[in-house]
Amino acid sequence: ALDSAVAHAARARARQEVIALLCAPSLSGSSGLRDPSTLPRAAPNPFQGSMYAQMACMACGTVSPLQGTPFRVLSLPLVAHPGRPPFKTLEAALENLVAQEEVEDVICKGLCRGAKRRMFRRSSLGHLPGALCIQLARRTFDVRTGRM
Repeated sequence: ALDSAVAHAARARARQEVIALLCAPSLSGSSGLRDPSTLPRAAPNPFQGSMYAQMACMACGTVSPLQGTPFRVLSLPLVAHPGRPPFKTLEAALENLVAQEEVEDVICKGLCRGAKRRMFRRSSLGHLPGALCIQLARRTFDVRTGRM
C-alpha cells in the first residue's frame, strides 16, 4: 500500500511539473499556454450545414437515433429514378431529398435482433448554412442495375 501511495504522489508531482513547464513564460517572452476560452476561435464555415437521417423498422417499429452528416454542397438529383421524368422545379428536387423512402435489407438493431428487414428512412435538413451551395446532379447511379 505504501508503494502505491508513493507512486501516486510521484505521478501527481510529475503532472504538476509538466503543467508548470507548459504554462511558464518562454525565453522569447511569451506567456506560455493561455486559457482555451481566450484563444481566438476559427470562423464558422459559411457553407457548412448538416443533414439528419433516421431509420424505422417496418417489422418491429424500432426507430434509430438521429444521425447527423455535415455537408458543404447539397447534391440534388434532377431525376428521382432512371426512366422517370426529371423534376421541373428546385422545390420538387428538395422535397424528393427529404421524402420518406423504403430501404431493403437493413439490419435491425431493435426487437428483430440483427435480422435484415425493410425500413423507412427519413432525411431532413438540420442546420442550414449561411450560403447554400447546390449541385444539380444530371446523372444518378441505380444500385439495382449498376448503371448511371
